[in-house]
Amino acid sequence: MKITPPFTRYILVSLCLFLHTACDQLNGETSASALNESVTPVGDAFPKKEKVWIIAHRGDWRNFPENSLEGIQSCIEKGFDIVEIDVRLTKDSIPVLMHDVTLDRTTNGKGNIANLTWQEVQQLNLKNGLGRTTIFKVPSLEEVLKLTKGKIIINLDKSYSIFKFLMPYIRKYDMSNQILLKGEIPVEQMEKDLGPLLTEIQFMPIVNLKKPGAEKIIEGYLSQHPPFAIEYVFGSDTSAILNNIRQYKKNGVKAWANSLWPSLNGGHDDDLATTNPEEAYGWLIAKGFNMIQTDRPVLLKTYLEN
Repeated sequence: MKITPPFTRYILVSLCLFLHTACDQLNGETSASALNESVTPVGDAFPKKEKVWIIAHRGDWRNFPENSLEGIQSCIEKGFDIVEIDVRLTKDSIPVLMHDVTLDRTTNGKGNIANLTWQEVQQLNLKNGLGRTTIFKVPSLEEVLKLTKGKIIINLDKSYSIFKFLMPYIRKYDMSNQILLKGEIPVEQMEKDLGPLLTEIQFMPIVNLKKPGAEKIIEGYLSQHPPFAIEYVFGSDTSAILNNIRQYKKNGVKAWANSLWPSLNGGHDDDLATTNPEEAYGWLIAKGFNMIQTDRPVLLKTYLEN
């Protein structure tokens, strides 16, 4: 008997949520070591013991400023699997957490972060989501590593071109197994740029399904350098790739989706999840995504637990 698509989606979502509840939520040292674990597929459905990973975008920024130590600490305490952070360099090449090139939006400073020394950056205060200046400070990457060692996986964004400046700090704290670097780049260029570093850290390619050649990029990684995960960006059109995400989850390669805003996920985003989580998170899970980066990590966690 042919099963209709809506019923299929219901079965897949139910199965995934059951498996997520049955498996322990990874955190602490378990979460850090999980970055290098492989997953054995079972049939053509879900991999064995598959869970949905919760990735907090820029930390817990709804309660603390984005990219702040306090926001990262909150992610650890709430048991999220990964915290995504953005890293840029100061004038004296100190890596600090900052999403924008400029200081204006997220701090009470002005101008480019690259024009200030680390000592000058330390005098600034972070702004919260409402744009109000807080008591919290801009953290350095080293401070973040000290805080997170053995506690949570770190996804580095805005970091690909400056990674050679970051690696000494990662080695200093022996945290290679907690680092997930990413970039929108073909496998050949990635291997050329990172070279021997690929024996120390994990790399995750970003693949925009709205751009030509997406399937070629995916197949290139799967055949030459299978990554820990592939981050997919897609629009409202349902492409052949989007309908076959599971076929790209070979050898334990995970599928990462962003529920941040509609242009990244065809409208199945965090705001929709506030009123219809099944059409947001449930839809993504039914497609085969088992990693979700979200601006509402508490809402996603509650949905998965319930």
